[in-house]
Amino acid sequence: HHSHAALHIYETAHLHRNEESHMLALKACRQCPAHDLQLLERGRRICLKLEQHVQQCNRRRHQCVIALIRFYAHASDVGNALRCFQLVRDEQKSAALVNAMIQAYTLNRDTESALALYWTHIRVNDDFTHLVALKACIKAGDFEHGRRIHAYVSERKERMQTPLKNTL
Repeated sequence: HHSHAALHIYETAHLHRNEESHMLALKACRQCPAHDLQLLERGRRICLKLEQHVQQCNRRRHQCVIALIRFYAHASDVGNALRCFQLVRDEQKSAALVNAMIQAYTLNRDTESALALYWTHIRVNDDFTHLVALKACIKAGDFEHGRRIHAYVSERKERMQTPLKNTL
């Protein structure tokens, strides 16, 4: 499998590792089945290294946190995904960061938390966030909540992107 080969290179090459190499290694971990416990453990070790970069307030902080959230979501570890999400102060959270956490909750069947997060961070939500929230509603069969999102978006959007129009 290509992911195993990529991780082997990451782990054995004597190159300088930075946040980019850590994020690529985590992406390789996410490409493998979630039941591959050995691979998940390797991913967790990479997460620790990437979290050290995040703690140092590097220039790619949001991208690093998103990579961490996506890995933890794949590993069914929503607690650590949320912990990483909370490393970024609310006023600095971007739509992409909120989207990643909503997707983490949805992937792990916690649509109630996903939708609560959607409304909590409504000020940064973009068209993709609305799509992610609507997909959470569909997955949960929560059509009433979906109608609320539809009404909210319809009232505020004059020119929405095609994928959102199609979903609505």
